[in-house]
Amino acid sequence: MSHRSRPVGVADAPPTGSTPNASRPDPALVAESRRQHALQHLSAFEYPVELRTLATYAAAVECDTPVDVAPGRAVERAAIALHHVDLPELDAAGLVDYDPESRMAVRTDDATSIASAPQFARRN
Repeated sequence: MSHRSRPVGVADAPPTGSTPNASRPDPALVAESRRQHALQHLSAFEYPVELRTLATYAAAVECDTPVDVAPGRAVERAAIALHHVDLPELDAAGLVDYDPESRMAVRTDDATSIASAPQFARRN
């Protein structure tokens, strides 16, 4: 008995979300502003950054406040979104190395060219 999930002769479709050049992440991945900000803030550090620090910077941008007065609830929301959604997706794309157990993130060399592209440049 065969365990085929499709008729014989039907070619495999490429995986969802794949691109012809698999070494380049999908620009839509970093189009979301929190991901852009995470990549920008990670570029300021040469060492791994704790999730809470990154969330504070993200919340400050989202709330248009200085980092030292970012609202606690906004920091918490940003930390949850970064931990469960944004950092794992950026990690899967090879743009950051994120360890969910230690909650530390560091930007990879691949992220440098993506985040410095004109469409992702920081806007004042």
